[in-house]
Amino acid sequence: MKVTLENLKAKNACADGYKFGEECLAAGLDPVQECANRYIDWFVWLVENGFDCESARRDGFTWDESGRVTASAGHEGTASAGDKGTASAGDRGVVSILHWDGTKYRRRCAEVGEGGLKPNTPYKLNEAGEFVEVEVPA
Repeated sequence: MKVTLENLKAKNACADGYKFGEECLAAGLDPVQECANRYIDWFVWLVENGFDCESARRDGFTWDESGRVTASAGHEGTASAGDKGTASAGDRGVVSILHWDGTKYRRRCAEVGEGGLKPNTPYKLNEAGEFVEVEVPA
């Protein structure tokens, strides 16, 4: 489904998300790309609600059938993922993942090379909000 104001309204987008979509469309910007690069939690909402998000794949975002978003970035890049998502970054990069702590969403960030984070390795957050390596099927 294409991101249009009618479709955002039909899917009950929050007021801020609707306004953001309205501003992007009025400026000729791709709301999917803007969300993926600036508001990862809104991007996850678009994926979970069946919007066409293919334009974000060129920026390194992927997702599975459940809507879990995976972000990756290269050398000195930053990869951000939504709640329950995974992220990886290259040397001197930053991994950032959204986490629900039971009260509100919090963003956990870590630099590759610190705290045991390895480059080009996917991570997710466990229930305590700690980075854990994701096993990649062979």
